[in-house]
Amino acid sequence: DFPGTQPLPEQRHATTHSSTMHTFTSLVLLAVLGLALGEGDIITCPYNVPGCFPRLNDCQSCHPSCDACQRVSHMEAFVDPQCGPEDCMTCADGLIHTPLFDDMTGRCTEHANVYRATCPRGHKGCLPQNACEVCHPSCKTCQGDIAVCGYKDCMSCNDDFVHWPLFDDGTGECLPPGVEVEKHKLTCPENLPGCSPDNRCIQCHHTCDLCEDTESKTGLCSEDMCVRCREGHVFIPSFEGATRGRCELETGGQKSNLPLSNHGQSHSNNNRAASASASA
Repeated sequence: DFPGTQPLPEQRHATTHSSTMHTFTSLVLLAVLGLALGEGDIITCPYNVPGCFPRLNDCQSCHPSCDACQRVSHMEAFVDPQCGPEDCMTCADGLIHTPLFDDMTGRCTEHANVYRATCPRGHKGCLPQNACEVCHPSCKTCQGDIAVCGYKDCMSCNDDFVHWPLFDDGTGECLPPGVEVEKHKLTCPENLPGCSPDNRCIQCHHTCDLCEDTESKTGLCSEDMCVRCREGHVFIPSFEGATRGRCELETGGQKSNLPLSNHGQSHSNNNRAASASASA
């Protein structure tokens, strides 16, 4: 044999040492990652997805339309570990992601959303995910989650009607001229179960049909202050037996369990009558 064809003992030692160090480094990285995530953590929004914060995320399981999902509760008392169709960060195969919120969570749908004639591009507050195909007669433009939208889904009004925003997305009711009513009586008329005469809500979250908060300082009430849901949504109480909670988009097989007996009439003329009687 020629000299140098076999590694010297010192070289073999260096090679073995380098391999050992590489293995050790890999183990350390895995250990650090395990400590960062926490033993038993369920990663529904991993670090490699932009905008995900696994240690702050409350989602333990995603809606079937999502591939990754996230909801940060900010230490709320009640957090539902099952996240909904508006909590998607990325989508299941074949679906298209439409961001709805500042943290880039949104819905996953089969087709890209486009602006509808009921709330056209350029009109203040109109969104491409609008599902309204037909507006209530009092509305000039409207926006909502269902094809035939109700009297509380108006974005602007026909002549001689006055627009009264009730929800944080700009939708609201079109009232005849001369009607005097306190705003908080429209968001939760005090003659309905679950509504307090001390309600301070002026505008509800856009998933609510009615909302109530006796301590609000701004009048803009959050998504967990719903008393009744808008059509196509399911009521999730803040705790067992609670009359307030949040509203999530209805999915196949789910039924609304709202605390009010007329929960299915969120866009009916019965509610308009209730609002008018409350303001009398």
